[in-house]
Amino acid sequence: MHRIDPLLRAWLESIETAPVFVRSHNFEVVASNQLARELTAAFDVGTNLLRATFFDPAAREWLPEWADATGQVVALVLDEARVAAPRAELQRLVGELASKSDQFAQALAEGPVALTPGMPMELDHPRWGRLRLSFQQLRLPGSERQTLVLVNVSGGSSSK
Repeated sequence: MHRIDPLLRAWLESIETAPVFVRSHNFEVVASNQLARELTAAFDVGTNLLRATFFDPAAREWLPEWADATGQVVALVLDEARVAAPRAELQRLVGELASKSDQFAQALAEGPVALTPGMPMELDHPRWGRLRLSFQQLRLPGSERQTLVLVNVSGGSSSK
């Protein structure tokens, strides 16, 4: 399990107006606030965002633009590997995804895709309806290559 500064954890939990979480270099959620966890179980602590995206059949239901989202996720993985020397954990995870997910392997083979600023995507939430999400990622200095992810949410209705 990845460590997180107790002050950062307390700050995350105190934010009541926006979903926020911290992920590791290998895309494991290491901390999240209540709004992030209510938005999707993928933001629960301990969840690997890559496995959730490519291996959880429910991801195709709650991400109506799943194919587009997966291209952005692969671009983010390649960016993470480029920023700093890839660690063995990330290399193993990429190998696992490439061997078990045709979509991941195809996106990887197609080569780098430019990351869309904010990585906008839609999410079908069972309670709030169709939501438009965008993400701002900030690398945390002095951490174990952790990234703070701020989620902007717009849209939504009580019915789909």
